[in-house]
Amino acid sequence: MRIGPRSRPFRASVRAIQRQDPPMGWITSAPDAQTPGLYFKVLPPAPALRRWVRYYWILKDDGRSPQIDEYLAPDGFEELIFSYARGFRRHEVCGPDTKEQVLDRSYAVGAKSSGVTCARLGRLAMIGVKLWPQALHALLRMPLHVLAGKPLGITDLDAPILPELEHRLFDAGGEAAIARILDEALLRTLPVDPDAMLDYAIGELFASRGTLGIDDITSRYGVHYRTLEKAFRERIGIRPKALAKALRFKHAFGTLSGRAEAGRLGALECGYYDQSHFCKEFRFFTGRSPTRFFRERLSVDVSTFCLDLDLCASNASLPPARIDVRSGVRHARPGAATQFLQDPRALRP
Repeated sequence: MRIGPRSRPFRASVRAIQRQDPPMGWITSAPDAQTPGLYFKVLPPAPALRRWVRYYWILKDDGRSPQIDEYLAPDGFEELIFSYARGFRRHEVCGPDTKEQVLDRSYAVGAKSSGVTCARLGRLAMIGVKLWPQALHALLRMPLHVLAGKPLGITDLDAPILPELEHRLFDAGGEAAIARILDEALLRTLPVDPDAMLDYAIGELFASRGTLGIDDITSRYGVHYRTLEKAFRERIGIRPKALAKALRFKHAFGTLSGRAEAGRLGALECGYYDQSHFCKEFRFFTGRSPTRFFRERLSVDVSTFCLDLDLCASNASLPPARIDVRSGVRHARPGAATQFLQDPRALRP
């Protein structure tokens, strides 16, 4: 399955990149042309956007990197992704359900509550906007249950701002221009404040890393569970329990995935009943047991890098991470990645 078409003039420009003709601007610029690898850079949004936008990111390579599949753990965020090269094959895992898509066009995806394995189809040149849950609803003004975890081409959405952004970002002269273009467009489009009830529930779930009970949230806020669930379905696209489950696994994966077998105490600290509970969830989100997953040596560099960002003490400008896909080693870590939060709610203003 492939997603929506682009306009013909724009498609011709993208084909030039896919043929590896020399384009201008951000697509070919890199800090170290001698070292092949994936270049992953995070850019902070304008302060006024931080209630909606977690960060912007750039991912690209020069076509010399060897092929290694990348596993992305569910993170609960929504995303806009603008793709200008060959793209990748996306294999989604959520319990017994699996889906596969070829994504070689720009797309939006709702709150991610499933694991995904990505295989590059060639050269990459992508710009992403990582959004807090309910931001896509505010941007697209459509029920999000049709987009929950599902990539949908931007040309299939009734949002003229997205094709406009795709064209403007393609012509951006560099990373500062990319951030400026995104800031201007989103500040013009997004409302000032999110829905208060959902903002509270999302903040509590992210702060507790998915371990806080939904009944506790509804009790504290003074609403019925069905009221919260209906709002989640409309504005986020998934149930509150699905978001909690994804967040719990995301942090457990980052904490316990350094070895094939997670210890019982470590699983308990991450909100699981015991080690078998964690292993069951691990299989639900990866389609494999922990032992098999690490034996197959899928790369988890991007997942680990993004989890580090979730634990950073600020959303300040960060250095790039050049990922050496031959060894799985990043040559630059997030500048504040070792400054862990005492209160994860500080991630949101």
